[in-house]
Amino acid sequence: MVSGIIGLKVGTTTITASTADGKVKQSLPVRVIVKVTGIKLSPEVPIAPGKIRYDVLFTPADASIQDLTWTSSDPEVASVDNGVVTALSRGSSIITATTVEGGRSAFVEVFVSGNPPVFGKEYCTITGYGEYCPDEVRTEGAAQNLSHVNTAIPTNNYKYYPEDRLIVKRGSDFTLHLVQSNNWSCSAVWIDWNGDRNFTNDGERIAVFGDFEGTNNGPYSISVHVPADAALDVVRMRAATVDSWAVDLSAFEPCGSVRHGTVKDFDVEITD
Repeated sequence: MVSGIIGLKVGTTTITASTADGKVKQSLPVRVIVKVTGIKLSPEVPIAPGKIRYDVLFTPADASIQDLTWTSSDPEVASVDNGVVTALSRGSSIITATTVEGGRSAFVEVFVSGNPPVFGKEYCTITGYGEYCPDEVRTEGAAQNLSHVNTAIPTNNYKYYPEDRLIVKRGSDFTLHLVQSNNWSCSAVWIDWNGDRNFTNDGERIAVFGDFEGTNNGPYSISVHVPADAALDVVRMRAATVDSWAVDLSAFEPCGSVRHGTVKDFDVEITD
């Protein structure tokens, strides 16, 4: 109620006040609305490498005025335009949506890492040397399969391939295939199931191939189960191929410097 006016239902009307003799009148348009009581951001939606989108859920859903303003606490790290957030440089930024009506707000912290910049906390760096390489990393049975075939040794024996993305569903199974570059290799593969930007948790080393000297180069295959409680996130899969005579896979950690080995990273999008 404003100045004696009580809204009865959503809509617009004109209120007219006049003097008792009707000689002086004043009219005013009035709009009755459903007020916003709260908002929240939906889970991020990847739309391109280095670009994600947040949708806004209003309470109540039929709130009359759903206009928003968007801000980034550090626009040099990440910019935002109508819910679309673009990674610009390493760091973190708070993305905030605020309603024009009522000033209700919701926010999320985004992390940017890598070169070119992508979203997510930075995974540990890894380098190597030598002619050992996971030439083929492929999957079958996933929501979207990975099909990576590249025999070239990347610079410093490490490369992240954001264009090669695996999409899996919680609780599902898929088959992982790997081909090594030569007969004296062994390989290990990790997936960061819980999204904490490392590969050290139980169950995150999903495969070990050719873990003894003088084996063959594959192809190797293994069935992989996606945990039912895996993070609904875009995480990394890391595949490392090393010299089976020089590296003990039982003690191998996928960070730092790798003797006689090459490491490749791929995105894994986990969905319901």
